[in-house]
Amino acid sequence: MKILLVYTNINTIHPEDYHFGLASIISYIKRYHEVKLQIIHNKSAINQLMEFIKNYNPEIIGFTSVSSQFYYVNMISNEIKKIFKDVTIVCGGVHPTIYPACILESDSLDGIFIGESEEQFLEFINRFEENNDYRDIDNFAYKDEEGRLKKNKVVLKHSDLNVLPFPERELFDYQKILNDNSKVLQVVFSRGCPFNCTYCSNKKIREVYGFSEEHYIRYRSPDNCMEELELLDRNYNFKKIWILDDIFAMNRKWLDEFLCLYSKKFSYPFMCHLRPNIVTEELIKKLKKAGCYRILLSIESGNDFIRNKIMKRNISRKKIIEAFKIIHSCNIESVAPNVIGLPYETEEMIEETIALNAGVGASSIGVSIFYPYKGSELFDLCVKKGWLNADENKEVFEKKESILNYPQISKERIKYYYDNFQYLVYRRISLLRGIKYLLVSNLREKLVFYLKGTYFGKKIIRIIYFLRDGLSK
Repeated sequence: MKILLVYTNINTIHPEDYHFGLASIISYIKRYHEVKLQIIHNKSAINQLMEFIKNYNPEIIGFTSVSSQFYYVNMISNEIKKIFKDVTIVCGGVHPTIYPACILESDSLDGIFIGESEEQFLEFINRFEENNDYRDIDNFAYKDEEGRLKKNKVVLKHSDLNVLPFPERELFDYQKILNDNSKVLQVVFSRGCPFNCTYCSNKKIREVYGFSEEHYIRYRSPDNCMEELELLDRNYNFKKIWILDDIFAMNRKWLDEFLCLYSKKFSYPFMCHLRPNIVTEELIKKLKKAGCYRILLSIESGNDFIRNKIMKRNISRKKIIEAFKIIHSCNIESVAPNVIGLPYETEEMIEETIALNAGVGASSIGVSIFYPYKGSELFDLCVKKGWLNADENKEVFEKKESILNYPQISKERIKYYYDNFQYLVYRRISLLRGIKYLLVSNLREKLVFYLKGTYFGKKIIRIIYFLRDGLSK
């Protein structure tokens, strides 16, 4: 049976065209059915998608979506149904999971999947192929004849992640993705996060399953992780590894076994995500010894009220500063992600975030503008306070623009701080550092950003990387 999966990556800050959720779905169903993938970067590509559908003639089309992409999923689904009336269209991902009522906002989706649904989607395809009713499948929801939401039981089929095949890479043209992104391989070894941050979807996803914090996070065995890395090592050319687990090193017993095996089998430098409150000197030394060269350690906000009461990070300023000191003392690079434009945040509070970033001296700094994901705790707050107009900014550039109408700070001022965040941090360290950033780093970042958006620009960047790698050897 022919299945087409579609990944919309429109107006986002994510340059890579790889999606782990879709990759896992593809690897699970391709053993039994024919699967193709289409990636949509902009609305102008919809005509090409229609032509692909005409030639491929799939019976089922599946989308994945976060809140900011559901507008495009809806729009594209409507266009598909105008021409291909008999095709069945479904959608999974974070947005349908934490907001199943999204099916009521769509005229073209025939159903949605809630939560992790590798096995459920395969069962859906099999029943569809046999002309059997699929509407009672676990984790499935649909709109009945009266226009009401019908949601089935939500279950977690794969508590043991080792039974799942490794995520698909070939359909994504993964070597090209590696070449376009400095040959950094991305991997995921666990699912779930035990923390309750209000701006994140993990808490809501956990609630969908009814799990407690400690029972939600699941790990692949270290042996299984090594097996995937060995396969990737044989099939792809990469230089570094980025472990994308929400919080790496939560389970110290698992970590010790993983690092022991990794050190014996691989010499690739790797980076990972940690939380300031789990950082210890012993942990960082272990990671360093195994090859860790960079750690992403979120500050998020330098204001205690925003960080701990609004975002519910529950991390002290002292602990943040201490964690960065430990990382730097072990000669590991640090990356400090931040979020601005949060509920109740003022310009003075953003300045506190800038000051804390300058104080910890991170190797590099990241910033994004708060985007309220539908179904999250902060989304509900924004709706309650009247800061969010649901009909406004359907095509906002996610995390680069604010969609909220606050009384205490304007969208324009939030955008000013976003555009100038790194400069304002470096200027606090020293005027010379600020000027250097403006003259060198900022210019380089803008050049790469614009080049990546063009065909010839991508070729130029690839040549630059090739020459750089050759000189480094």
